[in-house]
Amino acid sequence: MGDCAEPRSLACSLCAFLKRPLVIILAIGLLIRIILIPLATYNYDIPFWATTIQHAQSGSGLYDLTGYYYTPVWGYILGFLGLIANFLFGIPSYGIMADSLIPSITADWDYYGTVVVSPAFSIFIKAVLTIVDILCAYLIYVIVKKFGYDEKKAVLAFGLWFLCPIVIYTTAVHGMFDNISILFMLLTLFMIMDRRYFLAGTMFSLAAFTKYFPVYLIFIFLIYILKTNEGRDAKIKATIYAILGFVTTMLIILLPQFLEGTVPDAFRFVSNRVTYIDSTAESLWSLIASDGYFIVLMLQPLIFALLIFIAWKTYKMDDKTFGDNFMLMLLLSSAIIFLWTPAPTYLMVILPFLIYIVVTAETRAHRRYIIPLVLISITATLYAMWMHNYSLLFQDSIYHGLVSADTILAGIEWLDVHIIPGVTRHSSISLLLGLAETMAIYSVFAIYIYNNKLEKAVREVKG
Repeated sequence: MGDCAEPRSLACSLCAFLKRPLVIILAIGLLIRIILIPLATYNYDIPFWATTIQHAQSGSGLYDLTGYYYTPVWGYILGFLGLIANFLFGIPSYGIMADSLIPSITADWDYYGTVVVSPAFSIFIKAVLTIVDILCAYLIYVIVKKFGYDEKKAVLAFGLWFLCPIVIYTTAVHGMFDNISILFMLLTLFMIMDRRYFLAGTMFSLAAFTKYFPVYLIFIFLIYILKTNEGRDAKIKATIYAILGFVTTMLIILLPQFLEGTVPDAFRFVSNRVTYIDSTAESLWSLIASDGYFIVLMLQPLIFALLIFIAWKTYKMDDKTFGDNFMLMLLLSSAIIFLWTPAPTYLMVILPFLIYIVVTAETRAHRRYIIPLVLISITATLYAMWMHNYSLLFQDSIYHGLVSADTILAGIEWLDVHIIPGVTRHSSISLLLGLAETMAIYSVFAIYIYNNKLEKAVREVKG
């Protein structure tokens, strides 16, 4: 009897572990990704990751040859992943030219691409990004608990991130690296809460030089540092440590570019979009792209003014209410970044804070934020799927023969039919879905304004 007790105990422990909500959520999220990762791959961005790795392996810097258009951090990560892909997994080929799908480049939409990455390469990249998804979910889980909430709320937060449709799509289909920037952004918040300010600056630098959007949160993060330190000297010391961490890490990140004289290329992601204004655009999609970048540029003064206003309002909060309201102010700051219509993957910056507000809601006012969470998750995913459309099947056609090239080209041709001059089926629905995504972002502000007006009305009635 004594010999059987231990195995039964281990079996029971394993069974109990597998039944834990966190494990079940993790298993469901992984299963969905395991199905999607080999089934669909957006064909435009991920070939650039293969190109970047090949350039690194040929001894070229990130910007010596064309093919890499982002800030350096993701490029360094790709160089490291290339070593693993070659020496650990022995991936023989990163991709091939899809000759049968070359006619797709004449479509009204410019982002089909004719270099199709191999299934082995795309699975490898997406698997790495899936691990990052798990780390982000865990950090959201930890932050919820760090603010004093229970296990149940923390697990729900983990699930809302890991099972969020746009998070899954970005990792398992698009193969885009926004979640790495989110990971560093969440680590910034965690380090600030833990009063490790040099490391907070380090993480913030990594977040900003992976993708720029976390930069906009500098004001609200600074306010947290100032509000949680008492006395002028303590505030100055904490701020200096954070700045030192940021600057030191920035110099390390950009050192190879300083040595190679390619620093301007490291910021091409922004400069290309700022300067791309095409007054001769002949299609709706070209007009949206060119004028859209101009609108984004023109909105920047307003965005920064609003961010500074929110930071000032947060700083003026009573110390007793600051802890309860800081994450709401962080949510508003992240949403204000996108007064324009962003690419769906960009909205992942908003999600951690929106999820936090939803899962920790103890009043009806905060529970209303479930509306923008659902709307953003759905509209961003539909927008991405419609934009990418038949390009998701290129790999299935070239490597697996599941869909014929003729079927894909016929589908693209159908999307390219003009319903009115300059407006195709594809661009018209893209415009509507982009508008729906923008309204989903604005619903964050609508809920905030509605809650404030309702709260004011209640106070007046009581008064």
